[in-house]
Amino acid sequence: TGRKFYDILQLGHGLKALAEKHIAENYADIVTSPEKAVSVIHDATNGKMADQLMECSGNPEVVGTLHKYIKDGGWEDDDLPVHIHLQGDYPDKIIFDHIIIPVQRLQMK
Repeated sequence: TGRKFYDILQLGHGLKALAEKHIAENYADIVTSPEKAVSVIHDATNGKMADQLMECSGNPEVVGTLHKYIKDGGWEDDDLPVHIHLQGDYPDKIIFDHIIIPVQRLQMK
């Protein structure tokens, strides 16, 4: 298909994140911070952004930011849609602040 798959791991902030970075680099192709994630994904995909995301943090605030990382597309027969997998256990309501997704472009399963 010509598609390249990357494991990109976004870490949080502070000393704990710095310690986790050294561990994460053994398991992911690219490790980044929240501040740099959009530009890192943009560069790794030559501007196309992500086809698939897996969110595993359990942080309900993160879900509302995932739209920044995905490609715009998937609306044609020959273009696969974006897939976002939510694996986390979200103890609080998922937050979708300031996101507008046209209904005809949204499919939830």
